[in-house]
Amino acid sequence: MSSVKYPLKLAPVFKDAIWGGARLKRDFGANTDLPRIAESWVLSDRASSENIVLNGELAGYSLPDALREFGEPELPLLVKLIDAQEPLSVQVHPDDAFAQSRNLPRGKTEMWYILDAVPNAHIYLGLSRAVTPDELRQRIADGTIEDVLRRVPASRGNVFFIPAGTIHALGGGILLAEVQQSSDTTYRVYDYNRLGTDGAPRELHIDDAVACANLTADVAKPFIIAEEGAFYGDFTAFRATILNVTGRERVSVDATTFLSAIVVAGQCELRCAGHTLDLAQGDSVYLASGLGAADFDGRCEVMLASV
Repeated sequence: MSSVKYPLKLAPVFKDAIWGGARLKRDFGANTDLPRIAESWVLSDRASSENIVLNGELAGYSLPDALREFGEPELPLLVKLIDAQEPLSVQVHPDDAFAQSRNLPRGKTEMWYILDAVPNAHIYLGLSRAVTPDELRQRIADGTIEDVLRRVPASRGNVFFIPAGTIHALGGGILLAEVQQSSDTTYRVYDYNRLGTDGAPRELHIDDAVACANLTADVAKPFIIAEEGAFYGDFTAFRATILNVTGRERVSVDATTFLSAIVVAGQCELRCAGHTLDLAQGDSVYLASGLGAADFDGRCEVMLASV
């Protein structure tokens, strides 16, 4: 370790997709020439998608290089903002064991915190009843898979846990923050016969999807944030919480794990390890292990994630 640890403010990495929209530009100040933004990766050390440090001694470093300077391990998590103007494909992610059987480092369990949603927005979360592999293949082929998906209303403040192996999809008109295992492995099951930007149907991954999907109706139930707007979840692969700041709130970062903090609403000042950062909606900070007390002062919602 060659650098003294301090809070790192991170530049997001923007991703385009045919289902993305304009809200990350309009509401979160995303500065990009992309015609639309589907995702803003606010905590990422993945190759070719690394955040860049914006402040302090390590300004200009990639996040992986900064982690090495701090003596920190690679990140097991990826944190995103997602603007689903149109529905995402019906999809599934593998668990760790299945991923490793395909020479991938880990699977992908994820959590969604709904920041905004149009009236009557919905997600698909698992199956409404058990199906066989043959029935699933047939329903994909004839376009009736939605008939056996569990449709769940989605509105501001909802939290959804999506264990690896759960067939799921975001409906259109939803803005959310996501915490997930650091994996970009998605098996597309069904895409509404939609065409990609090249004019051809987007690729499906039916064999892998059927092989790794939970085909029972046994899936974690979604849960709703309490009225005061706070939730805490230990989702096996990670932990996440919403910190509601109306004045000053303190969190502690001990020696066992890092902490990711993203301002999902409002603005605040962060004071930690002798450093002060002004944070606005959409700003993301990496707090290295052992930094100790971190004070958020202002009026905002901060999503915290760790392992």
